[in-house]
Amino acid sequence: MQIQYYLIHCQEHKEREEHIEKFHNKFKQKVIIFDGVYTKNVLIENQIDYINNFNKDLRLVTNKTFGNDYKFNYSGELGCYLSHFSIIEKIKNDNTNKSDYSVIFEDDIDFNNNINPHEEIVKIIDDLKSINYDFDLIFLGNLNDNNGMNIINNVYKLDPTNICWGTHALLINNKNIEKIYNHNCNIDGEIDTHYVYSTHRNELNGLVIYPILFSQADFKSNIKCDL
Repeated sequence: MQIQYYLIHCQEHKEREEHIEKFHNKFKQKVIIFDGVYTKNVLIENQIDYINNFNKDLRLVTNKTFGNDYKFNYSGELGCYLSHFSIIEKIKNDNTNKSDYSVIFEDDIDFNNNINPHEEIVKIIDDLKSINYDFDLIFLGNLNDNNGMNIINNVYKLDPTNICWGTHALLINNKNIEKIYNHNCNIDGEIDTHYVYSTHRNELNGLVIYPILFSQADFKSNIKCDL
């Protein structure tokens, strides 16, 4: 089993570089730094043109859950979505990547010193393999302890009555990367709610780990503001 680790980081966010270095030293696995999409200078009223120019496959669509035509409220939301879209695209298009799974971190990622997160992730994958359970993505951390029906050990379905905030640690099943990419081309929410409501509608097979493996360090969020 091969797992490739990525960490999304906008070079403009210099204040997070020391934390990233400390995370590297603590995590003890190779992590590829992926340049995030910096959208501070994007006027939110110009988001449609920006998205169209960013990638011809992308489009804002109606949110099927709420029935409204989706638009981002903040440039930070836009940058976060496009960063996650871009790393999924990279995984899909990288013919040299022989990894079976990918883990996508954001640059405020953190975890408890008392665990070995790589071993925990391997165990999660092995547990699901033992019951022949396929998945598209797994929230390895979230901000509101979302957990629904138990699948096996610490792996749960998402609670269909609740949201699951945060995409700071996602486990991706690479064999389903084309499915995830195609789904992400249709933007109907912020990246976390996009994944959650797509799972609630059975369009993606998303799961969650409880208790969480990964948390967020204490940085000011750039999502609900200009990045």
